Amino acid sequence: RKSSSCWSLTMPSIVAFTTTFYASLEDKRCQLALDLCKAASECNVPLVIVDASLDTKIREAMEARGAKVHQQQNKGKKGVALREGVSHASRLVSPGGVLAWLEPEKVDIVRHLHLVAAPILDKQA
Repeated sequence: RKSSSCWSLTMPSIVAFTTTFYASLEDKRCQLALDLCKAASECNVPLVIVDASLDTKIREAMEARGAKVHQQQNKGKKGVALREGVSHASRLVSPGGVLAWLEPEKVDIVRHLHLVAAPILDKQA
């Protein structure tokens, strides 16, 4: 059942992406990232995650909540992961669409992406 505070996208005009690295599923920040995965799924916003966690169960938990998760392939820190995320997300977004980078701990922002992206999608930005 979809939340009433979400909207429906008929095509992926908005694709969100982020990067993660957690030591365990119990990590509070990991739990927030899992909440983000669920919220994005409820709002029909494709969410791409590039994850560098050593524990594969973390990626499995994110995927189970609807995210498209990719293990970080290139060595490096956040900048490398961000470039990978843009690459993966750009394959999903429609032409003229919006790629939205999110902090994984800011769960509720995904419910407002339609407002943030509207000026860009309406060619007013």
